[in-house]
Amino acid sequence: AWWAANDPIRADESAVDSLLPEQEANLKALAAQMDEKSPDQRIIKAEIYRELKEFERCIALLSEPFEDDRHTEWAVFIRELAEQESWRVSEITEDK
Repeated sequence: AWWAANDPIRADESAVDSLLPEQEANLKALAAQMDEKSPDQRIIKAEIYRELKEFERCIALLSEPFEDDRHTEWAVFIRELAEQESWRVSEITEDK
């Protein structure tokens, strides 16, 4: 559902200035379910915070090192977006 909700933003980024209140509530509920001890879930939670414009929380989650290159690369990408205060959807490609 989260990724499906991003489809309109992917199609036309200028069409959406912010998330709907329902989308924000759903993302906050999803973030609350994430286990920060799991690298995958910590990345997801950081991305949720970024999309919620909670950039400091996003960066804080990514400040702890990851044990593998894949998560480290994703964390760097998401952190750079958060540092730019970019909340819009950005694709993480296979080389990231």
